[in-house]
Amino acid sequence: MFWNQLTMAPVVNDAGDVTNFIAFQQDITERKRREQRLQLFLNAVENSANAVLITDREGTIEYVNPVFEAQTGYTAEEMEGLTPHVVKSGRQSPEFYEELWDTILDGKKWEADLINQRKSGELYHVHQQITSITNDDGEITHFVAVETDVTERRLREQQLDVLNRVLRHNLRNGMNVIDGNLTMVKEALDDDSVAAYI
Repeated sequence: MFWNQLTMAPVVNDAGDVTNFIAFQQDITERKRREQRLQLFLNAVENSANAVLITDREGTIEYVNPVFEAQTGYTAEEMEGLTPHVVKSGRQSPEFYEELWDTILDGKKWEADLINQRKSGELYHVHQQITSITNDDGEITHFVAVETDVTERRLREQQLDVLNRVLRHNLRNGMNVIDGNLTMVKEALDDDSVAAYI
């Protein structure tokens, strides 16, 4: 089995009557396989649980998936032609972005946690990985960013940290009271056999 592209055209005589047909065929199996693979990859990215963003070498956005749209509040149409600067929160330093660009332009994977800003103005935390895409000559042509929204995780970590500090503080205060009371009881008792239990 193979894919075949067939082109057929009539051959007419001087009177305009169809006398023959001429046909050309071409094996397009490899092209069809590439198209199917591309469709598979597109479906995978479209249905990914993570936000995916593709830019050209200069950082101009060419594609965002539905999760990115839901995460940021921007539609794919709004993002196309812009740069990821749109979701920049201002919480990262210029040096942070310099390191990012130095890393990815060197062809290395970049990975970090950062704070972005939704279209609504709300801040959110992401874990982001950026990798480069190269052409057949090894030249970087695009970048792919994959983001995981970690806002809820960060919030839980902050809540646990506060709870941990409060519990340690309260426990330490309670133990200090107990220790102080036991010291007073021990000093007030003359019975050495009871003092050992204190």
